[in-house]
Amino acid sequence: MIATTQKTWTPPELANERWRCRTTLVLQLIRDGKLKAFSLGQKRRPRWRILHEDVLAYEQAHGPGATAAPVRKAKRRDDGEVIRFF
Repeated sequence: MIATTQKTWTPPELANERWRCRTTLVLQLIRDGKLKAFSLGQKRRPRWRILHEDVLAYEQAHGPGATAAPVRKAKRRDDGEVIRFF
């Protein structure tokens, strides 16, 4: 087995240093399966680690260039449909 040194993030590190969000958001993304992570914990609570390549993959999929739902424009009324009271 070849050992590689690759940057890993903990949820607090990722939240505070890179994304500037709450740690609970990162943990929710892990629980929902949207962000890949692995646990170093034994039986008790999980000790999550996130590979840097998984962070980059998530950012590419959900970044500014990602496709989002189209924004619907409100319809404008013609002046003929507006009733003026004053």
